[in-house]
Amino acid sequence: MPHGTSGTPCPHQATTGYWKNKYQDAQREISALRRIIELNRNTETGSQTNKVDELINLMREEAQRRKASDEELARCLAPVKKESPFRVFDLEDPDERAGSLDREKAALEKRAQDAEQAQAALKHQIGTFRAEVKALAAEARQMRIRRLEQLTQKNCVVLFEEGFTPRSVSCSNTQAWLKAIPQDATRGRTLYFLVRPPHSLPIYVPGWANSGYWFHPEGLITGDREFELIIEVKPNEWCYVGRYRSNPLRGFDMHLSEWTDIDDETKTTFVARVQSQVFSQSAVPASGAGQFTVETIRKNYDTGVWRVPSYSLHCLGYSKTLYSALHSAAMRTVAAAH
Repeated sequence: MPHGTSGTPCPHQATTGYWKNKYQDAQREISALRRIIELNRNTETGSQTNKVDELINLMREEAQRRKASDEELARCLAPVKKESPFRVFDLEDPDERAGSLDREKAALEKRAQDAEQAQAALKHQIGTFRAEVKALAAEARQMRIRRLEQLTQKNCVVLFEEGFTPRSVSCSNTQAWLKAIPQDATRGRTLYFLVRPPHSLPIYVPGWANSGYWFHPEGLITGDREFELIIEVKPNEWCYVGRYRSNPLRGFDMHLSEWTDIDDETKTTFVARVQSQVFSQSAVPASGAGQFTVETIRKNYDTGVWRVPSYSLHCLGYSKTLYSALHSAAMRTVAAAH
């Protein structure tokens, strides 16, 4: 069956519109004639001239309507004359179209299978890489621990009284907590509070009053100075682990596998701190500032160009007096807050 082109009026619609207009014109003409007849009936003394004038006006209106109708029909039929009335659009064979869709479906399924296989292979490679990283990191830790054991052979061993088991203390307002700790409980030693990752790098202390190591903590205390170490083990939960002295573990810096095994947020926080320390402790010339951007510093650590230094934690003792004072101060701080 012939079809008109898109946007071209259909000749059947144009013809229908034309005859519809003709019908409306005829209706208007009948109404006009009825008005004239009615006028003749009701006006016995009416002027013949007025009747003729009205009839002339009606005929003029009718002529204008017919002219407009003819022009409209001509506009409707003009585009149709330019094209063949027997033009038929080629339609794709349904069977051929179905076959094409089946082939496309099969191709998509094949691509999906290939993508799934590639994804599975990639996941396997990532899993293997992570396992190797963890194995290398564990090996590096064991080497550091063995070295630490050699250095701490002469350290005292803290034995707790029977029935005494240290426990952590919960406190969200550390500033108020510090102010509530009696001065005589610290015996003039510094209280070092180590926040948990991602705000600091991991620390290794196997238990209360045990020696261990840590990686370049902020505000590090080294040398012969002793300090009381308090570690955040959970959010707002702190654990006093003992009295320590810290010194560099030369030759046992953080291994690249250990750095890779750390979560990204912790690494980002550490890199930002390193950059801040670089610019605050030395006058970096403008020409060399580009070497100390966060991105450059992170790349240096990620590629092993830079390594995070490690420091020993030699346990020297455990103060039960300080332990009790920390718990009492935390209880007073919580009570004051309520």
